[in-house]
Parts: sequence; C-alpha cells; structure tokens
Amino acid sequence: MIDKMLNNIEFFNDEEDLKIKEDLKKVIKVGYSEMLEFFNIEKYNFKLNGIVIYKSIEEFQKEMFGKKRDDFGISCIKNKKLQIVNPKNPGKINNYDSVQKGAIYNLVLVIVDNMSSKSYIPDWLRVGVGVYVSKLQNANKTKMDISIDRFSSGYLNFSASYFVVNYIIRMYGKKKLLELLQNVDGFKEILGVSTKDFDIEINKYYKGTK
Repeated sequence: MIDKMLNNIEFFNDEEDLKIKEDLKKVIKVGYSEMLEFFNIEKYNFKLNGIVIYKSIEEFQKEMFGKKRDDFGISCIKNKKLQIVNPKNPGKINNYDSVQKGAIYNLVLVIVDNMSSKSYIPDWLRVGVGVYVSKLQNANKTKMDISIDRFSSGYLNFSASYFVVNYIIRMYGKKKLLELLQNVDGFKEILGVSTKDFDIEINKYYKGTK
C-alpha cells in the first residue's frame, strides 16, 4: 500500500529530476517487499500522501527541525509525507545510496511503532530494527562495548542498536525478535536471559568474531 505515496513525489524549491524519482520508486518498492517479508505480513498501509525531496541538507533541516543539525539528519516523516534530502546533494557523510536507505529506514519505523501492545518501544529496539531492515548497516563484527542497561539510561547509538538486533536474530532467531517487538517488557521471558547476562554474551560474541 505505497502507490499513493509514490505517485506524489515533489521537489521542494527545486527542479524535478526524473532519474531521482524513478530510482527512489524502485528502491521503495523493493524495500516494501522486504519489509513485508521481514515482518511476516501480507500488506501495510502507510497512509502517507507523498514524498518531498529537498535540494540540500541545510534546507531540509531548516524546514523539518527549524535549525541545522549534524549531517545524519537526512529524512523523516512529517505532515503525512516522507521527507528526504536530494540524494545527489546529501551532505558530507551520506551518499546517494544511504539517502535512499534512510527513506526505507523511516518507513520501517512506521511499522515498528505500530507493532507493540504497549505505548512505547525502546529506542534501541526500534532504531536497531530500522537500521537492520533498511540495510543502513550490515556489518557482523564490532569492537564497541554494547549494553542494554546503558540504553535504558537514555544512551542511544545507531550502530550499537543495529548490533543488538543483528545478534538477537543470529542467536535467537527472527521469530523471537518479532515477539519482543510485540511485548517489549518480556525481554527475559522471551529470550531466556537477563539484560545483564545478555550484555556479557553479546560482547563476548562480537569480540570473538573474526
């Protein structure tokens, strides 16, 4: 259920670029199919009215946030539309491909936010799933120290969130991850391990990955 969104792509204060439009349509269509497969659902209605593409990261952030942020802020959903930076002008740390994946990331978050029976989903879980499904990151090893308990105190790291989700899928299976999304308070019950012991296991796993 993405046709309405894909049929209304506009360029904010910029000339229309047909290649960008077609590339984005292809990426989102593929990404949509991958989302359905990942979440084991037949369809999902995003209820979005279109996509707005901004000619620069500065203009995008001014319109979305009212001020300049770091260059990681390249896409979001606002006013029932997917809002993104022009992938040809993505700032210093992004590129054409990562802007497109950033669009998928935001669509994944829409699904994640509607999965839980609770009114919240921990940021590490929603962000980690978003990064994993959108393929913004796909590494299988890291030297960083990862801590679920540290996440709970307000710390958030996109990469660390991804590595937690990647680890859960590899060691416990995607089914357990989806159960966790639907019952965010059932960490120990679903995975059979406390967050403290999980932190020990996950760091041991990644430190030992060749």
